[in-house]
Amino acid sequence: MDTAETGTAATVHHYLLVRKLEEVLADPFIVISTQAAGPSTPSAYSDASGSPDRQLVYVSLYDGDNADADNDPFTGTDPDLLWVRVEIEGSVNSMQALKAR
Repeated sequence: MDTAETGTAATVHHYLLVRKLEEVLADPFIVISTQAAGPSTPSAYSDASGSPDRQLVYVSLYDGDNADADNDPFTGTDPDLLWVRVEIEGSVNSMQALKAR
């Protein structure tokens, strides 16, 4: 793959990720929260296995205030804060965001 093809693929992945992240974040907090299975378990928002440029979506409760002082954002979680990550399977391309109730 040459430089131009790599740049084109990265651009396509960027826009796929933006679209999927916006699609998920457009849902109400309560709907997204039903998919909160942790930072390493893909949610039902993910594309079907075998899809080209498959997008995996992870949803987890998030520890925004670090009240438990362990510096792990996925323990001691806040019930009103969700972390959402979208990645292109098999690539380094990903985006993440937080959604508050």
